[in-house]
Amino acid sequence: MPVIQPQTLSQTLVDNHLATPDVIAPCTPEDISAIESKYFVKLPRTYKDFLLAVGRSSNKIFSDVILMYPAICDVDDVIKSTLGDFQPPSSAFIFVLHNDTVLYFTTSEGDDPPIYRFTQGDEAAEEVFPSFSSWLSDYILGEIQMQKNIEELDRRADARRPSQ
Repeated sequence: MPVIQPQTLSQTLVDNHLATPDVIAPCTPEDISAIESKYFVKLPRTYKDFLLAVGRSSNKIFSDVILMYPAICDVDDVIKSTLGDFQPPSSAFIFVLHNDTVLYFTTSEGDDPPIYRFTQGDEAAEEVFPSFSSWLSDYILGEIQMQKNIEELDRRADARRPSQ
């Protein structure tokens, strides 16, 4: 599986018709400092690179799952109302909330930490990706394939339309 690096993420999104340059908005170093201050953590390098690439906006690709800045600073209240008694490890940083599922990494596991998933009703979280970069690559490659499928369906529909 090809690895999509956070540093090339913006261009990958544009090249694959998932976003346009005018809607991609990176976080600033000050934004990242605000997140680290709010949660008393030092974020891993790969996640910081992700935020510096698309941390404020990346079109619709991450809009329903990733908590972008500044919304990520309010995740505690959302987690409590959504997942109730879920108690992540003290070094956990939740970066995805989708319905009743969260993805997180622990800030104590290096610059490209494993990704864990917890869904309401589960007894415990489980490791689902060996690193943030592998999760990011898997997610983006899935979105690229979906976009290609949509474009192919559009081409087929256009080919079936009668000429005017």
